Amino acid sequence: MIATSSATGLGIDDLRSAIVRHVPREPAEAIPDGSSRRPAAATGGAAPALAEHRVYRPGGDDGFRVERTGPGAFRVVGGPVERLIARHDLDNQEALRHVEERLRALGVVRELEANGFEPGDDVEVGGVVFELEPGAPFR
Repeated sequence: MIATSSATGLGIDDLRSAIVRHVPREPAEAIPDGSSRRPAAATGGAAPALAEHRVYRPGGDDGFRVERTGPGAFRVVGGPVERLIARHDLDNQEALRHVEERLRALGVVRELEANGFEPGDDVEVGGVVFELEPGAPFR
């Protein structure tokens, strides 16, 4: 055990010497990707495997499409919209208000209107059918 003091620096030289004594003196072998690793002899056998760094990013599932399924009936298909509906209780007025705001922000209401949607028409998203009246006051 080596006592050190960060305030006075006492024992730091002893600690540094102890660390240097435990570091292998063999040079590191170069790896084509620019990193390095110690030779097998320094590690007591086989060379250590390099860890692979993976980056996971969400897929490009950010779109949706609107289909007319009949008079006064529409279906909206797309990952973000289906996840939005699945996460909310449409019997709750506050949740319904939030869903409508998100549908507007995602451009769903605009796309529905471009396809002939009228307030009060049925909209199906992810197997859930509900009546959408954008802009109507909530009770």
